[in-house]
Amino acid sequence: MNLHGDDSRIIMDRVIPFIKAAADVKRNFFAVIWFHTPHLPAITNEYYRNLYRQYSENEQHYFGAITAMDEQIGRLRSFLSTINIDKNTLVIFNSDNGPEGTTRTGKTQGSSLDFRGRKRSLYEGGIRVPAVMVWPAVFKTHQEISVPVTTTDIFPTVISLLGIHPLKPVKPLDGIDFMPVIRGEQTRSSPICFQFQNQLAVIDDQYKLYSPNKGFSFELYDIIADRGEKNNLVNEKREIVENLKKILENWIQSCKQSDEGKDYD
Repeated sequence: MNLHGDDSRIIMDRVIPFIKAAADVKRNFFAVIWFHTPHLPAITNEYYRNLYRQYSENEQHYFGAITAMDEQIGRLRSFLSTINIDKNTLVIFNSDNGPEGTTRTGKTQGSSLDFRGRKRSLYEGGIRVPAVMVWPAVFKTHQEISVPVTTTDIFPTVISLLGIHPLKPVKPLDGIDFMPVIRGEQTRSSPICFQFQNQLAVIDDQYKLYSPNKGFSFELYDIIADRGEKNNLVNEKREIVENLKKILENWIQSCKQSDEGKDYD
């Protein structure tokens, strides 16, 4: 068991044999690959640091660790091609949150561009991240969508693609099948909700309701026109605020039911 070297390579060393074993017997597989990079501590070895010698030591580690991860993603895609399953394998790549730290200092070199907040914030800089999907047999041309989707959408999307439907009686299923969104057949059919520490948030296609204090007060933003969340519309669009508050309250109650085991036999 080789546990020496870059952790992205160590992780991929365990993914590829799993995929090969499934492909050898022509069995479908589902692999979730959690790279550590660029989570703190962002550290890499001399080889990758030397690729960025013109930068500070902290930047060398950060950029080098990401380069090492990029190599392993390339290794995965090359392997899928080598064993001739790349065309009909769906690969999804995304981050789980915005960049660490309060500013781009030290090894917290990630950027949230002009979005407000960073990791641990439910402002857009903490939760809006890019995602890339590759599926050559289905996605014939490059396209971009602006409709928000979330990781809880992956499960309902995958079971829909496999023709699997939840057993009756249907239990609460978070997320949506996002393939109709990608095909341009619909916008998002259900809002995305968050709760973290004292913060709450709910997002529909255009508006976002945010609370920094467990619902004691709220802010409302048009995240299409104002993605930096600078213009609080909470006093101007009360109907939208009340509608999103009800959605958020219902979702929080649903989470509570799940936590208490009431959703399951």
